[in-house]
Amino acid sequence: MKKNIVVIVLSLALAVVSYLLGWSNGSLRDFEAREARGRLGMNLGIYQAMERGDFQRAKENMGIVILGQTRTYEQQYGVPTGTNSFAQKFEAAQAIASKVESSLVPLSSIITNVPHTPDFKITVEDQKD
Repeated sequence: MKKNIVVIVLSLALAVVSYLLGWSNGSLRDFEAREARGRLGMNLGIYQAMERGDFQRAKENMGIVILGQTRTYEQQYGVPTGTNSFAQKFEAAQAIASKVESSLVPLSSIITNVPHTPDFKITVEDQKD
């Protein structure tokens, strides 16, 4: 009898662990799919801009891509050091990322710098139907 209870409890524990691992793997797959869709959309936009001959637009979009990839690499792995070729390429990418980042307008300034007029009033009328 005790042996059966132990087997049932272990089976339930295994089922729960299997479910949790599958759920987290599914979540990871969904996240990676969203990331892949975003990259594909951005790359398609760059390709189409170049196809139209709009090289300035393509350059701006590539700058955003490099900014995102550089900051992501920095957050996940840190800044590479040394004299190898990747460290030199990363340094060039950081320079581009900084240039692009400095030209962006912070979202907070858009939200907080809404023009105010001194004669602006909000009135609420009581509506009876």
